[in-house]
Amino acid sequence: MSQIIQCNLTTHSHQLAFIDLLNHYISDDMGGGETLSRSKAEELYEQLNNQPNFRAFFVLYEGEVAGMITTFKNISTFQVRPLINIHDVIVKKNYRNKGLGHKLVGYVLDLARNENCCRVNLEVREDNHQAMEVYRDFDFGPTNPRMVFWERILDESDERVKSAATEEDLSND
Repeated sequence: MSQIIQCNLTTHSHQLAFIDLLNHYISDDMGGGETLSRSKAEELYEQLNNQPNFRAFFVLYEGEVAGMITTFKNISTFQVRPLINIHDVIVKKNYRNKGLGHKLVGYVLDLARNENCCRVNLEVREDNHQAMEVYRDFDFGPTNPRMVFWERILDESDERVKSAATEEDLSND
């Protein structure tokens, strides 16, 4: 059947499974990106291993790594309690429709309850209807009031970003 195990990115076999799943997701229609090179993968392992609030879990199906969920723990400033943000939910195509996405999300919800979290957040592409079905099964839905996910891409050539937090600016506060 299936089981959940915690990913340990200091273990070579877990690193390989992690990057395989991540690249599987990136190359999927819902990922829409360029897969990570070996050097980028190494950089990612190092950065994630230095993030104490990061956790990932694999779902094994008949002994094979079939999917993964990545999370970051944070604090709600309004609720003054921890929260978990689900960052990625990945199930390999040949393992879909076996309840593995449900198993991963349910596991994180149980973890959040056990850790006294006030909520679990996630973001989902509005055209990812299959994922939304899974999330709705766990009573996830749009925020009330509705919020919009914004981003600002940062680039090394962006002078406003470079100068925004200089030591001089910080010392004047």
